[in-house]
Amino acid sequence: MRLFEASPQCGSAVARYLELDASTLAPEDRPLLGLLSPAYLAEGGLEAALAEARDFGAGLRKRLDQAVRQRALPGLGLELGRWAVGEGQDVLRDETRRELEAACLTFVFRVLFLLYAESSGYLPVAQEAYRRGSLFQLVRDAHEQQGRLDPRSTALRDRLLVLVRAMRTGNDALAVPAYDGDLFAADGFEGAEVLERASLSDAAVGPALVITAGGRRGRGSE
Repeated sequence: MRLFEASPQCGSAVARYLELDASTLAPEDRPLLGLLSPAYLAEGGLEAALAEARDFGAGLRKRLDQAVRQRALPGLGLELGRWAVGEGQDVLRDETRRELEAACLTFVFRVLFLLYAESSGYLPVAQEAYRRGSLFQLVRDAHEQQGRLDPRSTALRDRLLVLVRAMRTGNDALAVPAYDGDLFAADGFEGAEVLERASLSDAAVGPALVITAGGRRGRGSE
């Protein structure tokens, strides 16, 4: 559902709108749609709703940015550093540090993309085969296992890699077509080759998933 301002003071009537997904409302909450009646939105009501949505979005972006930078990326960086040392790499080299930093960012970008695609219905979260291995389910499992995530296990990383490869080449069993694109490529995108090879423990991947998800819930998360 998109709400447009019929007679904006400037610009086009279709340039700005408020988009709502009414399908996410529980049955007992659907009467709230009555608040979108013309009377409620008249005399500045739509402008106030647009401003509230804009302010909420700006605040959410700020909180997510802080959480990712201050909590998710440092943990991933330490884990990738440990892996690189175990592989005999010199983590003090500028080139190696840049590669590891790029891998951290690519990990976060992939997670955010998948979260958006699932919450927007672009991935088949309504189908049981996909839902069992979805990123929403992966985040939920990581959240429920907090404090018990095994530093010797790479199960979460392996499950995430299944989704990444499904986006890359498609997966008939999961009903996912090949989206291709540089973000999910095995190489040619900064940090991609490192993520293909790196062994990342559940103790590091779990918190990074939960923090990056930011508690978001969408279709398929129930």
